[in-house]
Amino acid sequence: YSFEQLFDGTLAAQAVFTACYFISTLVLSGNAFDGFNAVMLGLVYGASIALAYFKIRRDPSRIMYGIILGVSVVLLIISLQSAIFWGQYAGCESSSSSSTSYSTSPTMAPSPSPTSSRRFLTEMDSVHNAYNPFSSTHRQLYISEQCKYRSAMRSVCAFSVFMFLSYIFEIALLVRYKDDILKASTGREGYAAVPNPMNAQPAVSSKIPSSYGGRP
Repeated sequence: YSFEQLFDGTLAAQAVFTACYFISTLVLSGNAFDGFNAVMLGLVYGASIALAYFKIRRDPSRIMYGIILGVSVVLLIISLQSAIFWGQYAGCESSSSSSTSYSTSPTMAPSPSPTSSRRFLTEMDSVHNAYNPFSSTHRQLYISEQCKYRSAMRSVCAFSVFMFLSYIFEIALLVRYKDDILKASTGREGYAAVPNPMNAQPAVSSKIPSSYGGRP
């Protein structure tokens, strides 16, 4: 396969993964921990795919080659972080499962109702009570309210892994075919720098015609 076929196939696969990832993040957009960041990452994925297609396949240049390679490396790392975060977050317990565990245990107090839980979260003095690891009761109650749509979390984790693998392949292609890409960009830049011979002005001879006898 040629570089064009491999690169176009990689971008097409990334476009499919990005669409599925973005749909999953819309379900998680209300998540207080990382919902907004996940949606923004989906938009960045789409912008990077469009940039790579138009600036590597359509109009290559040395500057854009370096930019796209750097962006791909950064998104490779962010994709791995996203996969780890949502993969671990998908193992949390929702409020329904917490209430079940409370009701089946005779030694524990019954779980608070969803209405009282929301009232409690609303009346908290600061966000510090939700993130402070020492206030375990507040933290567990807040996480139980946020831990919903675990299927969407698993979906985001899975497509983050796919994007991670696709960026590995894309970076390998950019490094492997670096000379071909830069050669094409040099050809385009060199072609733009060559003057048009039709626009060249006729040269003026400094020699004096012989009809003047060699005198001005």
